[in-house]
Amino acid sequence: MISPAVVFAGSNSQGSPVAIRGAIDTLAESYSQLLQWFDDYDSAGSNLRKQELASRICRGMQAHMSLEQELFVPEFLEAVNDRVAGEAVPAEQAILSQLTERVLESSPIDEMFDSKVRILGDAFALRVAVETQYFM
Repeated sequence: MISPAVVFAGSNSQGSPVAIRGAIDTLAESYSQLLQWFDDYDSAGSNLRKQELASRICRGMQAHMSLEQELFVPEFLEAVNDRVAGEAVPAEQAILSQLTERVLESSPIDEMFDSKVRILGDAFALRVAVETQYFM
């Protein structure tokens, strides 16, 4: 995971445009990597490969949500001063966390495993679409 010091390098304050742009760029890289892993999962043939990718996806989701919470959310909320967004972001993160936990608690021998991973992927893709529409 990239540290806040890296993201905020070159900025004089956490609310500066440089800091916000750095956080957005970091999240965009995370989005791309996670979406690629979901695509790889869809083409995985063996249960071993599916388990490996699902674990990677879940670790990536946890890191992404942590990064988002630490770096982006505070900057975004300060910049837009929007109470509705301030309530929506934690709720969306809770849903993604719950879906991630369901995948982690499962395995490819579970008949619902593929569905759990795909639901997580769909929820994440929707969030990416909404966030990129507003912030990128």
